[in-house]
Amino acid sequence: KMVKAFGFAMPGEVRAFGGTDLEAAESWITEAPHAAHLSFELREDDGVLILEPKGSLEATDFERLSAEVDPYIKKAGSLAGMMVVAEHFPGWDDFAALTSHVGFVREHHKSIHRVALVTADRLVSALPRFASRFVSAEIRVFPMSTRDDALRWVAAG
Repeated sequence: KMVKAFGFAMPGEVRAFGGTDLEAAESWITEAPHAAHLSFELREDDGVLILEPKGSLEATDFERLSAEVDPYIKKAGSLAGMMVVAEHFPGWDDFAALTSHVGFVREHHKSIHRVALVTADRLVSALPRFASRFVSAEIRVFPMSTRDDALRWVAAG
């Protein structure tokens, strides 16, 4: 019962199996993981990180992202910028995903000079005014049709 009660706070999917369900537990734990909901590309030549959410964000998305970005930041000192391309914000899969997202921002915002949000979402368009109080990066919103302009701007950071 405790696993079910606190499973929402765990960084990943949690399932409880009874003592006689060892085979079912082994089968589940060895299944191939599902497709990631956050695709990303780290362009080391110009220090730009491009993120494209493809579904509700999960805690594991931010673990994978940190594993890719942290060694680069340690070596280079910072990223010129980050470009997030999302027609609409997909939200989070669960509370653990939200806290992982907040943790990623908290740990990395001082290492990213510019953030370009390429979107058609009006709510996301309001983010720079709110986020500027909490992050040191310069943030701008670009319409979906100006992705190339956004990339040039963020790379100049």
